[in-house]
Amino acid sequence: MRRIRLDLSYDGTGFCGWQIQAAGRTVQGVLEEVLASFLKEKIRVTGSGRTDSGVHAESQTCHFDTENLSVPAEKFAPALNSFLPADIRIRKSAAVGNDFHARFSAKERIYRYRFFPGAVVPPVWRHCCWAVRHPMDIDRLNRLAALFVGTHDFTAFCSAGDRNRSKVRTIYGAAFFSQDPFLVFEISGNAFLWNMVRSVVGTIFDEYGSENAEERIRYLLKTGDRSGCGTTAPARGLSLIKVVYESEE
Repeated sequence: MRRIRLDLSYDGTGFCGWQIQAAGRTVQGVLEEVLASFLKEKIRVTGSGRTDSGVHAESQTCHFDTENLSVPAEKFAPALNSFLPADIRIRKSAAVGNDFHARFSAKERIYRYRFFPGAVVPPVWRHCCWAVRHPMDIDRLNRLAALFVGTHDFTAFCSAGDRNRSKVRTIYGAAFFSQDPFLVFEISGNAFLWNMVRSVVGTIFDEYGSENAEERIRYLLKTGDRSGCGTTAPARGLSLIKVVYESEE
């Protein structure tokens, strides 16, 4: 047996998320089906984490074990791309040691949420951003984003269906910036809960115009009061940008 790491990108529009399900098209499901056909053996793919339905990945990481020793590790990328649908592409493939685990070896995950400043989104970007109808002050947005940096209990900022026992996560950075033509929110942390980034984004935007916005966000972080959380931002604006491992820090 040997272990292969894949770095891949996908357009999440046509997927019910990363994780394989009883019904619905998933990234993991498509990968496992193509690998099983290519290698003529049952393959289980393990990802760095789950992305929700409609969420994209510019660089997701996964691994799988195979009995096949004949295909060079670097050749998996072009070989699989010839069979995969157009909304999934393998960026790189490499052999790794059995101690590498796509999920548990990851030290940092980086997400970006993109907004289009205007009421009418050009059709070419309709699946990758959320329209912002009114001008927003980046300095104020960043004051609110900074409240999430550090180690906090994010119970208020995740789906009620999240099964993680601990809702404590460490956020290394959170900031808004302009990247023409988008307004971008980037957040990095050791790990994220179900719907956590989208909930953080929606809450910042809901509280933006409030005079006591900072106080409200501190309250939510302290109490875990999910009922006081803001709108969950649409999935289409969110992308997993990079998964960082110890050797790449």
